[in-house]
Amino acid sequence: MTNFGTAFRKIRQSKNLSLESVAAGIMSKQGLSSFERKKTDISVQLLDQLLKKIHLTIDGFFHICEIKETRHQMLDQLKSLFIQEDLDGIDLFIAHFR
Repeated sequence: MTNFGTAFRKIRQSKNLSLESVAAGIMSKQGLSSFERKKTDISVQLLDQLLKKIHLTIDGFFHICEIKETRHQMLDQLKSLFIQEDLDGIDLFIAHFR
């Protein structure tokens, strides 16, 4: 399952935004850091405010998280097929993307 804090941190960092600038006026820098490091959870309202600071809608954020989760599940499935040496399963997996 995608961790929202970790995903938020990756997006924030990809935009070269500091903890201080994003947290300012919303929550403490330490609180945001704890959220990003999976130490604490935050409310949807706080998440929405933080996302606005990084110019992302909550729908856009959840879409990004969904894509990452799907990719993770696909890699797990492919890994399992390789471990089981299921060549037919691997062929079917690959054929799905052709």
